Amino acid sequence: MKAVSMNAHQSLAVGQPIAPPEAISPAAAEPDAMVRFAGISKTYPAYRGKPGVNALQDIDFAIPRGSITGVIGRSGAGKSSLVRLINGLEKPTTGRVVVDGSDISALAG
Repeated sequence: MKAVSMNAHQSLAVGQPIAPPEAISPAAAEPDAMVRFAGISKTYPAYRGKPGVNALQDIDFAIPRGSITGVIGRSGAGKSSLVRLINGLEKPTTGRVVVDGSDISALAG
């Protein structure tokens, strides 16, 4: 029998191009989205002499049901703010966050 060497990361082998990631679907194009952001903005008010911060502005996209989605970006880009909107720890300044058909942004404490 001949021994066969397997590379666990064959899709990342040297010399092979890496396919670009799929674009995130606009909110209007995903009728069965698990998470939907529609016109989201989040502004934190001025605090202790520091100016207010526009953490998120005009966010409009959907995360399809059953997908695995990551949030990446540089420090201060709004990653944590985005996730806190999904779990209801923050309320958007404008727009709606819908998770599994429930408008999270409209729920009371």
